[in-house]
Amino acid sequence: LTEYTVISGIASTIEYDSFQFFTWQAFSAQFGIFIARSMVCFHLSYKFTNTLGIFEAMLMILLVFESKFLFMNFYISMTIVFVIGLNGGFCYSQTVYHLKQRSRAEDSKLLLSSITLFMNFGVLCASGLG
Repeated sequence: LTEYTVISGIASTIEYDSFQFFTWQAFSAQFGIFIARSMVCFHLSYKFTNTLGIFEAMLMILLVFESKFLFMNFYISMTIVFVIGLNGGFCYSQTVYHLKQRSRAEDSKLLLSSITLFMNFGVLCASGLG
């Protein structure tokens, strides 16, 4: 939810004088998501995946303050958005990995469909917040 809130809502409110931040942040976030979802060879504990979600929420709060007060450099904001994309993509790939490992083969399609449903619900909620 925090990843989509940043991409669709918060980042559009951050304005820098000489840069097109919204365009670059969208690229940065999607590039981070692409890298993280491609790194399926790294597997973390299921409990650590929850910690990544908390870390992502803290970064979102930092960007909320950035949109209000503009106290950070453009490149720092871009790095934070990249890390949020990296973190969100990594959480997604780890969740899919753990569901496939812990479920029976006949249940995996239902579980993957439920992940997609909740991911779309997250996008819907984020569009309402942004």
